[in-house]
Amino acid sequence: MTDKILFWMDSNLIYFGLSKNLKENYDAQYYAITDYSEQMKSFFSKQKIMEFEKKWSYRDNVYLQKKKPDIEYLKKFEKKYGIDLWKLAYSERIFYKFNIYHKFKSDEILEIFEKECKFFEKVLDEAQPNFLIIKMVDYHHGLLLCKMCESKGIKILTMSPTRFANRYMITEEAGLLDSKYKIEYDETKNKSLEELRNDIKKYSIQAVQHGKKYKSSKKIQLKASLYFFLKVCNDNYRKHILHTGRTRFSVLKNETKLIFNKYFRYRLLNKIARKEIKKGEKFVYFALHSEPERGLLIPSPFYNNQFSVIENVAKSIPVDHKLFVKEHPVQGIFGWREPRWYKDLIKLPNVELIHPHVSTNELLENCSLTVSIGSTIGLEGAFFNKPGIVFTDVIYSILNSIVKINNFTEMPEKIKSLLNTDISINELNKYVQTIEKLSFVFELEKIRKDIVHRFYYDDFVREVEISEDEMKKCLEDYKTEFNLLANEHIKKINYYKNNS
Repeated sequence: MTDKILFWMDSNLIYFGLSKNLKENYDAQYYAITDYSEQMKSFFSKQKIMEFEKKWSYRDNVYLQKKKPDIEYLKKFEKKYGIDLWKLAYSERIFYKFNIYHKFKSDEILEIFEKECKFFEKVLDEAQPNFLIIKMVDYHHGLLLCKMCESKGIKILTMSPTRFANRYMITEEAGLLDSKYKIEYDETKNKSLEELRNDIKKYSIQAVQHGKKYKSSKKIQLKASLYFFLKVCNDNYRKHILHTGRTRFSVLKNETKLIFNKYFRYRLLNKIARKEIKKGEKFVYFALHSEPERGLLIPSPFYNNQFSVIENVAKSIPVDHKLFVKEHPVQGIFGWREPRWYKDLIKLPNVELIHPHVSTNELLENCSLTVSIGSTIGLEGAFFNKPGIVFTDVIYSILNSIVKINNFTEMPEKIKSLLNTDISINELNKYVQTIEKLSFVFELEKIRKDIVHRFYYDDFVREVEISEDEMKKCLEDYKTEFNLLANEHIKKINYYKNNS
């Protein structure tokens, strides 16, 4: 029987390139849910580069009409699929505290969910897919679709980061191993702690460099702003739920406010945050996530209030330690945090705010323990012989030196136990060999940066018109990379079929 593959297609053009190359190399029926802007829809409706059996438009089916939601339908839906819709809602940045353009009311959120649930049910009933290929989900609707597919036994394929530089895996859930794969551990390939540490450094360096370069050109920003105000910001643009409330005036006001926030809040950070670590200080290192961030909102919905988590960690550490909380360098993109947030933090008697430019390696070398909701810092800490605490499932949870907290009340004892834990060099080597065995090298950041430069004004605006010639040129330039990505998906499809 011919496989049926459903793609989620949006402005992430890597998945358009993947769909084309996958179709050329794997015999199946291909379907797509599209999430394209008004400007992009013109190209994708006319192009002949990649043709699907059928396409369904998310934006044409999901929009606010100010109708009373059908609560009975939503109750039956939750029971049918085992999905908690309010849990998804609180994981959505536009529904919760990060939306500065529109405060969604309860009925509006439920109306959107009703439309999405009915739309996705219709698509899945019509396509009857075996597989869903989707990018790492950032928003609730992608997560909703994945959970529906999971409930129906439809296998999900997501390109997932391993937290090792440019190494990726195809997994069912982003950032996690599908299952406990067994590999042959080869002790003859063991590396020293210093060699392993150099491997993990690559990821953190890559993340910091991305933060520095992301949306950094003022000239391109000006061009993008003119294009946005003249051609994009209209009623059709605002019809999409992610853009609700965005008028030309409100966007201009908030973008201007962002510039001032970056400047004045950074001045405050320079004034109140510590820039040096003294030798011999005993401290627990808490690494803040930038906000809003997918890794904070979606995997850890019950621990995404970082201030609350910090307070509880501060209550749980030994009396001879302090809690050092380092601001994330990428937070500057969002204008840093509210001044009151920083001022309230430094009022906590055993907590110190650490400047974002303090060396992560210096903190890891000198701390007793790392704590984060679910960032890479726990993995990096292990390579500095430091145990770690997380609050959600992470890919490196298989390390014995990493403990997941399920309840704040258990934290004091867990911390005491971890402070007496040494890292096993053999366990680290086995972990590295596992990741290397199950992953592949893919220059995602390089391709992504080139795509947003070619088409999206360096990612300042994605509502753009694309020509077929430009797209063909891009796909040809990265033909080798897209073939590699397609082959990795084919391997995973065959793995699922052989182990169903």
